[in-house]
Amino acid sequence: MPWLQRTSIKDCLEGLDKEQIQALFSLPKDADSEPELFLILEVMDEILSEAHSWCFDGPECMLTWPRQLALSRFHTATTGKARGFEPKKEPETVKINRQYWKQFLIYYYRVVHGSGHFTTSDKSQRTPADSVQLTDKQANAWAEVIKGVQTQGREVLRDSLSVFYMAVICHEFGGSRYSSPLLSFCAMHSVRPFTKTWKEPGNYNSFLSGLIWVVQLLIFYTSVSLEKAGYKNILDLIKAYCERFLRPETETLISEILGWRLLLFIVFKEVVGSH
Repeated sequence: MPWLQRTSIKDCLEGLDKEQIQALFSLPKDADSEPELFLILEVMDEILSEAHSWCFDGPECMLTWPRQLALSRFHTATTGKARGFEPKKEPETVKINRQYWKQFLIYYYRVVHGSGHFTTSDKSQRTPADSVQLTDKQANAWAEVIKGVQTQGREVLRDSLSVFYMAVICHEFGGSRYSSPLLSFCAMHSVRPFTKTWKEPGNYNSFLSGLIWVVQLLIFYTSVSLEKAGYKNILDLIKAYCERFLRPETETLISEILGWRLLLFIVFKEVVGSH
């Protein structure tokens, strides 16, 4: 599949055991098996639930139409049509999208933090942990996440997780795309769970779409939280984040994902057209 070469996903996964790739995404069996990771996922789930609850009508609603538009400026810039961020999706879709972000945290914990998930007898074989290059903000934020876990400070952990995921989202990586832990995770998701073959372009595009939806939700949540803490107003914060990190022409991880989506859409149209 040419899109695997265009995105360098094929090279990124070259030589990796596909069984080990799939084992990356399995949830901890219980709090005893991986206690740190279990608590991180539990608190992340609370954040995502609260973020989603702020999107709907009622006294707690924070998602106005201008804020919806600001969150989707990249779509307007690409298509020329105004379309706001849409939080209302089928419950199963919301569950799947949230699961993607939790899978990213699992991937990060086991591969980047743990660095020993992939095993090989070939000493020259590079693993994803070798390619990921954390920014100082990402490394410091993750250190605070682990500190929050170890002290069992739930509020501290919520705050440090928020700082960490924004450091991951707001990543200007320049030349090496897989220096980003989130793009490295995206590459791993190109493999089908059961057959261990490559995903079809349409299916992979759906995954990327779901991931972007969570990123928009988290930017919204962070902007609301910062206003509550006395910083700028929500709309200005959303605009600032999206202007810098969610534009197709910037060297950020979201612009890279948007480029992949456009490529996959073209490939998908060609496949459908040929049939």
